[in-house]
Order: sequence, then structure tokens, then C-alpha cells
Amino acid sequence: MADAHAAPHHDYHLVNPSPWPLVASVAATIMLIGAVVWMKGLASADAGPVAAALLAKGDKALFFAGLVGVLLSAGCWWADVVKESRQGDHTPVVQLGLRYGMILFIASEVMFFAGFFWMFFEMAIFHDARTHIPEVGAWADTAAAWSTWPPKGVETLDAWQLPLLNTLILLLSGTTVTWAHHALASGNRKATKIGLAITIALGVLFTAVQAYEYSHIIHEHLFFNEEAANSGLYGSIFFMATGFHGFHVLVGTLFLIVCLLRLMAGQFTPQKHFGFEAAAWYWHFVDVVWLFLFAFVYVTLAEPTSEPLTTTPARVDPIRAGLRCRCPNCGQGPLFQGFLKPVELCAVCGSDFAGVNTGDGPAVFIMQISGGLVLFSLLFVQIKWHLPL
Repeated sequence: MADAHAAPHHDYHLVNPSPWPLVASVAATIMLIGAVVWMKGLASADAGPVAAALLAKGDKALFFAGLVGVLLSAGCWWADVVKESRQGDHTPVVQLGLRYGMILFIASEVMFFAGFFWMFFEMAIFHDARTHIPEVGAWADTAAAWSTWPPKGVETLDAWQLPLLNTLILLLSGTTVTWAHHALASGNRKATKIGLAITIALGVLFTAVQAYEYSHIIHEHLFFNEEAANSGLYGSIFFMATGFHGFHVLVGTLFLIVCLLRLMAGQFTPQKHFGFEAAAWYWHFVDVVWLFLFAFVYVTLAEPTSEPLTTTPARVDPIRAGLRCRCPNCGQGPLFQGFLKPVELCAVCGSDFAGVNTGDGPAVFIMQISGGLVLFSLLFVQIKWHLPL
């Protein structure tokens, strides 16, 4: 059989057989099974020496063995891709495909975080709906805890301290990585190295600040304590949303470190540096996600709304009330019921909203905007790096 790389008569790259997809899949399976063993266990302590050593609850060996396999296979796989690029296999058509792939990957990550945001919005906007669920077992205590926002026993963070600091850190890192990209495109390798190094340092600083914030939450029992025994969902979703973003920052930092090493090795040129371009796209995506986290998780939805709905405040800011999903007239009555459906009458002041009932319109609008953004990105790449005729 002829070699796939021998004298190609087309613009596409047909890769040689590679073991890394299979190795990475097996390693990922072992890692996830190891995570289950670590947290829950798959065998009792008296199941035998081998089973007890590898499958008993709390054992970490299987997880870390799989993690090492994933990291090694990913590193070797990406090294092969870099080698193919340096051999000239990445033609304009292949580079276009790589750009499409990175855009679709980031689009899938957007949907990934949209799920976490949706959980948090549902939890914050419709928290009082849990009080209407029929009592089953000890549900009465849970319903009582969620009758207010934040739920009973939860102490939210001050958005204008560590979260604001991390926001400034990421915004600054977005400017430095853009500086580095433009410097590389203009052939200024020294400025590119400086900009990349500063961006990496800011990424490490963000991770350190977030780790300190987490230690403060856990040490001070802000989310998980006896009083918040029925409010654990808040802490779980908070750590899921911000923790996965922190994981993405860590991955992006490693991505940029690899780019810096490749730059120092002379593997990037002003004409060919998609590896660095993809890292910059990913980093900007991380920045944007954090802005949404800061705006909603730390600021808008962290404000207590547990005041009794009995009196009308003397002065109501309709914009602020709307962001809290409260009646813009009295600032107290819930503004929505069901799936983003405005109430017909305010339960407190009796304001009539029947004329603005939009049903599922807002959700459909959001999906259309997201799809439009993805389509625009794909068209932009197609126009800028068009297929050769």
C-alpha cells in the first residue's frame, strides 16, 4: 500500500495510522472508573487483596494511572500534529479545517457553560417555586430553606473583593495575549515572548486567587454548614460553574506555556502560527465566560432577596428589580413563572403584565443569537481563509 504522504495530488492531509485515539480512550475510561472508585468504591475491603487494593472506596491509584495515560497520549498526539505541520502537511485547506474545528470546539464549550448558567438561573429565579412542591419525607425543611434567596444558611461572597480582582486579572491578560499575537504577526518575536510570559503569569495568578477564595469559602463554612443543611445545591452549582471555569483557565495557561516553548524553539512565523492563534481564541473565550460569571453569579444573583413580600419600598429601581426578576413597579413580586413566562399579575402590587406575556420567546431568542454568532464565525473564517480553487 502506498504511503499516504507520498506525492499527494490534492490539498488535503491523509494522516498515517495513529495509536493515540485508542490509547486516549482507554486511559480516559480507566480515569473515570478510577474517579468512581475514589469517591464511591466498587468493591468492599474484604473482597480480596487485589480488589481491595484497586477498587475499594478512597483508592486513588486507578484514577491517577488513567490521568497519566490521558496526559501522555494527549501530549504524544499533539506532538504528532506539530510534526505534521513542520513537515508541510498543513496546507491552506488543512489550516482552514483546523480553524473550523477550533471554532466548533469553542461553540461546544459555550453550550457546556450555558448548562451551568441555566442551573444557576433556575435556582435563583425560581427558588420560591420549591415551596409549592408537595411534602415528601423531609422536603418541608428543604422547601423552607429555599423560600428565600440566597437559601437559608448560605452566605454569598463580596463581589467587589477577590472576584473583582480576578476580573481585572483576566481582562489584563486578554490585552497582553492580544499584544503578543499582533507582535508575532508583525515579526516582533521579543515583544511576543514578553506578552506571552505576562499572560501566563496572570493566568497563574488567577488560579492562585481562586484557590485562596475556595479555601476561604470552605474554612469559613459559607456554603456548607449546619444551618445550610438543606441548601447544598447552591454550593454545588457554584463550585461546578466557577470550578470548571478555573479548570479551563488552567488548561489555557498550559496551552500558552506550550506556545511560548514553541516560540522559543522558532516554530512560529508571522505567516504560520495557528497553534498560538487557537490558544488566543481559547483564552478570550475563558475571559468572556468569567465576565458572565462575575456579572451574574457574583453580582446580580448574589444579592439577597429574602425580604418579606408585604410592604412596598419607597423607591424602586425598575432596571435593578428586573435583573433580580422582580416586579419593576414594587420590586418584590416574582416576575416570572414557569419557563421564562412573565406572570399576568404581580402577587404584591397587582401590576398587570398580561400584555407582555412572551411565553418561551426569550429562550428561543437566546438560541437564535447563539446560532447566529456561530454561523457568523464560520462565515468569517471561510471568507478570510477561503478554499483554494
